[in-house]
Amino acid sequence: MKGGMLEGVRFRHPLYDRDSVGVLGEYVTLDAGTGAVHTAPGHGADDFNTGVKYGLEILRADRTGRHFLDTVELVGGQRVFDANPKVEEALKERGRLWHRESFTHQYPHCWRCHNPVIFLATSQWFISLDGVRLKQGKTLREAAIEAIDHQVQWIPAWGHDRIFNMVANRPDWCISRQRVWGVPIPALDCTKCGEAILTSALVEKAAKVFETYGADAWYERPVDEFVPAGLSCPSCGGTSFEREMNILDVWFDSGSSHEAVLSVRPELSWPADLTSRAAISTAAGSKARCSSASARADARHITRWSRTASSSPTMGGRCRSRLGTRSSPRKSSRPAARISCGSGCR
Repeated sequence: MKGGMLEGVRFRHPLYDRDSVGVLGEYVTLDAGTGAVHTAPGHGADDFNTGVKYGLEILRADRTGRHFLDTVELVGGQRVFDANPKVEEALKERGRLWHRESFTHQYPHCWRCHNPVIFLATSQWFISLDGVRLKQGKTLREAAIEAIDHQVQWIPAWGHDRIFNMVANRPDWCISRQRVWGVPIPALDCTKCGEAILTSALVEKAAKVFETYGADAWYERPVDEFVPAGLSCPSCGGTSFEREMNILDVWFDSGSSHEAVLSVRPELSWPADLTSRAAISTAAGSKARCSSASARADARHITRWSRTASSSPTMGGRCRSRLGTRSSPRKSSRPAARISCGSGCR
């Protein structure tokens, strides 16, 4: 029997009172495993793409990636790795466990604490590189490549090829990171429906608070200080919000750090004569979050990309964001595979 004959076949789930559907995946090979494997769309890029293709529900662990949601039958609220023997026991009780064997195989581990990691599909913030045209008629990717080729002197010269290849070949730019330090993304989530909200008015208000208290204010000040007057959720009309806890990719910091300096130093001219990537990396990697000037520069750059965030459409009903008319960032459920340490270190 060919594998293609199993596509769409309904199977009875071995543990739950429901059916499962047979799906095909090119990443399942003849030289590894049985050829028939489970699919977890919420835990791995390949499985996520398969889930989107076949319209499967994206089920996953909690936001930390370490515990099953309370609504999961049999193992709700339990640590992911602690649940394995309980799943085995449940299969055995139902007469569905054919064989059990312990063996050694390769599995990714956290480089900091050396515990096994968990792949987790999470909502991330993206900027489209090809979906829209800038004022000069170029896409963001085309404009960046032109600047890389003709407007920057690279020291050392090999830096050109590294950045060029990165910009030319990468998909839409994922600008969010899950860290406990860094420049915050000044967005809000509706507590009623979960819709992510990012508007220019919200960013402007955050920038003003940052000027007074620094970027740490996002985590320390009451959330009401960041909510513009009259703000309501565009999806459900809710007026209760919680702050976004993701931070910006440090490369976003690198791209806007010049403005943090040049905008407040009238004796300097724009563009900057030199940007030191090493110094930026060191600053971004420190525990201390950025200064108010740097945070404001980042906020201003987000403002430029967020003018039309609310008008961003989706494709195929699966939140593949095309990001409005000015490449505004949009939070989207995409396989920007977050890897969560099983012990919770970040």
